[in-house]
Amino acid sequence: MTALDKSWLETPFLVQGILIQSQEDIDRISEHSTFVWIDPHRQSIQLMGKLKTISSQSTHSPQIKNKTIEKSSESLHLKKQVKHYSKIEEVEREHSTAYKVFAEGKEVIKEVLGAAAVNVTPDRDKSKNLVKSCLDSILRNPDALLWMTKIREEDEYTAEHCLSVCVLAIVFGRYLGLKEKDLTLLGMCGLLHDVGKMQVSAELLNKPGALTADEFSEIKNHTLRGYELLSSNDKPLPSIIAETAVGHHERMDSRGYPKKISASTLPELVRIISIVDAYDAMTADRCYSAAKSTTAALKIIYEERGKQFDEDLALAFIRCIGIYPPGSLVELMNGSVGIVLDVNEKYRHLPRIIILRDADNMVFSPYIVNLIEIEFGDLDSGYLVKSTLKSGAHGIDVKNYTRHSES
Repeated sequence: MTALDKSWLETPFLVQGILIQSQEDIDRISEHSTFVWIDPHRQSIQLMGKLKTISSQSTHSPQIKNKTIEKSSESLHLKKQVKHYSKIEEVEREHSTAYKVFAEGKEVIKEVLGAAAVNVTPDRDKSKNLVKSCLDSILRNPDALLWMTKIREEDEYTAEHCLSVCVLAIVFGRYLGLKEKDLTLLGMCGLLHDVGKMQVSAELLNKPGALTADEFSEIKNHTLRGYELLSSNDKPLPSIIAETAVGHHERMDSRGYPKKISASTLPELVRIISIVDAYDAMTADRCYSAAKSTTAALKIIYEERGKQFDEDLALAFIRCIGIYPPGSLVELMNGSVGIVLDVNEKYRHLPRIIILRDADNMVFSPYIVNLIEIEFGDLDSGYLVKSTLKSGAHGIDVKNYTRHSES
């Protein structure tokens, strides 16, 4: 299947172009579309690597599109506050600022978490200033800080996780069209959602083997400890921040913890953090599990929609992140290897990429290709993305290319 009667971004499908292999595939497609375009001669590799996107103007049905957007807005309770954001700064220029924001942000969150470890409530002003710095960068161009979330240090997981959840939550909220004051609140929820973990022993948090029932019960208590810590502030934090700390592991099917209530009863911001928290945890190396690829993590979120995660929010998050988020290491059809620099918001499978290795894994001076040029015949289709790679493949450390625009 090569095209739908609506934008691919309005569906949960992870790629633009689907190989139909079963009745189940047809049933899934029929849930989101009335008319489709089929090319029976294309094989799997052609669908993955040589698909040309049909113009959205020629494939959209205005009536269907408007109906879809209206339904989505109602289900997300965002109908009265949807705001459209545009990128107002080139990602190359924003990179250096985002790098500083993220580096300084790690120091701030480590200080905040250190205070939590000795039962001191997080400093509201420091936390809010950090969130504002992240928000300002994301409003200019979200791709730069998204790239920074790909940078990981083995011994700083909790601090980086809290900061990354803050960034990812704001990016997602921006995509949903939340107002700036709500984006700030959402960022605070993400930044402080795991402060309770600082009152769990590091040995237990970093245990590489299976946990006993008692050990798992102790770790689950971080939600309650976080709630208590965030609720006992001399300068009271908004109550939703404490609610997020205690509720971000609840599930839609009531099988979460600590209260085993349905997440459908929790505020929307809590349900957003639940998704972002799970995604960031899955895509990071842990002492007990290797990082999953973006595609693998999004597939799990899709499969858990309506069970673990709010279905509408889960589908929206998948569309927001896309299959090639900035900072992703990718292999192209021609064998070259590079890093996704930024995303084309209309054609998300055609990002700009910094090429770092050729097909023979030879190193050369990096250069940027814009895959949208394939659409106009100005770039060979061999530059289409073939697959995502695990960070560190081919000896490439994303961190070394973070300030590419200044080199």
